[in-house]
Amino acid sequence: MIQLEEKIQWLRYLLTSVTFSRREISWMLEYLIHHEGIVKQIQFVEHVDKTPRGIRLKAGRNVEQPLVLFLNGRTFTDVDQIFHEIRFKWQEPLFVECEFETHTIPNRYVGLVEDNPYYRWNDQISAEDIERIEQSLKQVEIEQQIKQLQAEIDRALDQGDKLQFEQASAQLTQLRMQKADS
Repeated sequence: MIQLEEKIQWLRYLLTSVTFSRREISWMLEYLIHHEGIVKQIQFVEHVDKTPRGIRLKAGRNVEQPLVLFLNGRTFTDVDQIFHEIRFKWQEPLFVECEFETHTIPNRYVGLVEDNPYYRWNDQISAEDIERIEQSLKQVEIEQQIKQLQAEIDRALDQGDKLQFEQASAQLTQLRMQKADS
């Protein structure tokens, strides 16, 4: 769980170091910094649009919709309406997502982002992707086994152990056929 002070420090960072296309966002951040009860309810997540009550902040000078409220599947962009939602329902959980102009995301933000309980990344993996991942892992495992058997064959040759050589060679042949089939 992210500590209250870390959240407040992040909000201060946004206020002092990030440019927003609407000054009202700065006012809202200032308000949040001074109301710990609201900040306690904030959870920084990705895919905030999937939550029942979330806000997306977009940093930058020429950004369309720099502040969006997602409320039970509906979208709101009016700053006054968003501010009132935050102020009057301060005891309810509030999910916040920050997007930046550049592709570089500040490390301090990455440390604050938590799993979104309404959007799990691993629930979104297709069956085809799972199959490809499993095939790749199987190939890696076979490659490791082949290397291990080659080392055993080398040791058997060095030691003159004909039985060990034949067993490892037979296993290696089977693995190579298995690799070719998959």
